[in-house]
Amino acid sequence: RERCSPLASIQTGVSREGSPGLRRCMRLRRLGTLVLLLRCSPPALRQVNLPNLAGACPAHLAAAKSADALQALLDAGAPLRARDRNKQTLLHHAARAGLVDCLLLLLDRGMGAADLDIGDKWNRQPLHWAVLN
Repeated sequence: RERCSPLASIQTGVSREGSPGLRRCMRLRRLGTLVLLLRCSPPALRQVNLPNLAGACPAHLAAAKSADALQALLDAGAPLRARDRNKQTLLHHAARAGLVDCLLLLLDRGMGAADLDIGDKWNRQPLHWAVLN
């Protein structure tokens, strides 16, 4: 538990921009630190649902970077069907990044055909973003 307490303290500075600890882990692609932070932080400090200024929660960032990080966030309670300010789902973010492993993870976790038909604020579905990028 001593090893976890410094990690938990990263979360105490949560601002309007979201959870700085989780965002920093995602930006730096520090999956090990992300998993420790999620495992060791008290549930009230995990902030897996807290959006940044663009309305994206940590799972949106993970869907565009790493299936392992996305799985860790979903396991910690991140919402599967979260939408950002552009009305984009996790599937949109994964498709825009071209991350097939993230798309497969989301489909395995319960997203289905109806989720693939959701349009964002530009009325683009995840498949549109996959083709465009």
